[in-house]
Amino acid sequence: MAASVPGLVISLEANSDMSADQYKPVNVVVGTVDNRVEVATDVATDFVVGVLQNKPSGAGRAATIMVSGITRMIASGALNAGTRVTPTTSGRVAAAGSGGRPIGVLLDSPGAAGEICSVLLAPSLGGLVA
Repeated sequence: MAASVPGLVISLEANSDMSADQYKPVNVVVGTVDNRVEVATDVATDFVVGVLQNKPSGAGRAATIMVSGITRMIASGALNAGTRVTPTTSGRVAAAGSGGRPIGVLLDSPGAAGEICSVLLAPSLGGLVA
């Protein structure tokens, strides 16, 4: 069973309806609107700031984001505990490879795509420089 142990949790605003995006990685929206987040979809360039914990139903609604600790995430497929993970374009996590910024380490072993897994957030694994 996937665990969640909050570390630092912050609240920003959803940039759109994110009611189907719980446990997906988010990044700050680049542009003219401050304090807004969206699902991170470009693994090569998005800088993940955390993982969405709730289901905000529209733009401007409060998005609760875990930025440190152990969070639940959605696996892209079967993975092994101890694997460094990075987000996929669908917002799930996969084994980190070239082109993706690692955001954490798996603490359990999801057996299939869509399973909820536990990830120890460690965004420093991917560095702060694009």
